[in-house]
Amino acid sequence: MTMIVLAIILPALLYVALSLPVVHNGIREKCENLLSNKLGVEVTIGDLGIRPFNRALLRDVALVNDGDTILIAKRLGTGINIFELLKGEIAFDYAELTGIDIRLRKDSPDAPLNIQPIIDALTKKEKDKEPSKFDIRINTV
Repeated sequence: MTMIVLAIILPALLYVALSLPVVHNGIREKCENLLSNKLGVEVTIGDLGIRPFNRALLRDVALVNDGDTILIAKRLGTGINIFELLKGEIAFDYAELTGIDIRLRKDSPDAPLNIQPIIDALTKKEKDKEPSKFDIRINTV
């Protein structure tokens, strides 16, 4: 009987929970905060939709650095490792981009690119540093 509950009822309850707008907003806000902190630029997500149990669709994603828009994506589909999500961590394992507008620029020939904060954030600095809660593993783009 316990196995039936675990095999049928638990996934059904999880599906219903992941379909609630309040859950979507909470996950969207957590993604914005984690991505902003990790990338060193402001990340905004207009809307988040979850397709249980391992996909999310982000709409109207923007990366902004000091008022300068670096990237706008109409849709960003991501694969989410559900087991990591249940542990309170977010791990993306693939990305799908559509309607993307990337704006690379330099203020002067000697100035860094406007995406330099992102490059710096993604560059490994310390070999013995403890891993962060945010993990990016992209197998397919």
